Amino acid sequence: MYDAGYTNGLINQLVENPLFSTNTNRVKNRKELFKLLESKISDFTSNDLIQQFIKNDVPAGIIKSVKEVFEQTENEALILTDENGKRVKTTAFDIQF
Repeated sequence: MYDAGYTNGLINQLVENPLFSTNTNRVKNRKELFKLLESKISDFTSNDLIQQFIKNDVPAGIIKSVKEVFEQTENEALILTDENGKRVKTTAFDIQF
């Protein structure tokens, strides 16, 4: 679960660290920064993160697998079935004008 104190502490650590205190230094030390951020970000669920991004007007979206997309109830209408209710596998729709 998201903890503002935890993330504020992390931000303060990054700002105070000379390796990451300026954009130039962050670019120069990108690999180290990525490792640090990756280890900290993995402490949160994607839903926790996306809620905080939305709350703070940060453009973001969750990347889902095809399976995850079709498991969402709002996407059930996209699944084609035949007259027997069996799922139809298709790669294109027959569009007629």
